[in-house]
Amino acid sequence: MADRCSWRAGPLLAEKMIRHTAAYACHLGYERIYIMSSEIGLYEKYRFVKLGGFETIHGNMDQLFVINIGHPPLDS
Repeated sequence: MADRCSWRAGPLLAEKMIRHTAAYACHLGYERIYIMSSEIGLYEKYRFVKLGGFETIHGNMDQLFVINIGHPPLDS
């Protein structure tokens, strides 16, 4: 389990936050991370998969993303 939960820190803040969150969730026993965001192109860059678009209570559109953290998603 230690191998699949070990993550190397990258130079970008967003990448570091994603890596830290994924490592923490992995250690807690979670297999996937879901996130709602209005950002375009950010999470796809880190191998999140877009599940769809959803209207918020404010009338804006957000996207739902998921990533499987059983294997580190940011390693090539």
